[in-house]
Parts: sequence; C-alpha cells; structure tokens
Amino acid sequence: MYLWADGVYIKAGLGKEKAVILVVITALSDGSKVVLSVNSGYRESVQSWSEALRDLKERGMNPPRLVMADGDLGCLVQRLPGS
Repeated sequence: MYLWADGVYIKAGLGKEKAVILVVITALSDGSKVVLSVNSGYRESVQSWSEALRDLKERGMNPPRLVMADGDLGCLVQRLPGS
C-alpha cells in the first residue's frame, strides 16, 4: 500500500489557531485512488498525525510500503509502534 498524506489549512472560524484537515489517500493496484482518512487537527503536529495514523491502524490498515508527504511525516510513521 502506498499513502499520500497532507494537511489542508482552513481559514474559516473565529479562533486564531491553525486548524488543519489531515488527509490520507491510497493508490490501489488498478491505479484508482481512495481517500482513507480525513481528520481535523492542530497544525500538522506530531500528536495530530499520530492520532490520524493510529486510527487507520485500529481500523485494520497494514503498514504502508511508502508514505509520501511534504513534511517530516516519514519519520513519524517509522516511530509508530507496529508501523
């Protein structure tokens, strides 16, 4: 399984906090793409990504072969137990 992970920042709302939507997408063997997860978080923090990835694991996702992200998510995935 190959994953793409990215955070989409939301400017709506009253607070000054950096709200983000964390999105994880996978590619299937036929080339189609499927959205696996859409979670809210604070910035793209380690805690927010950890919660999103642990949720996927709890739902039965096997460890991915490759994770593509524009940040330091690759290091985070290696640190998660069982990933």
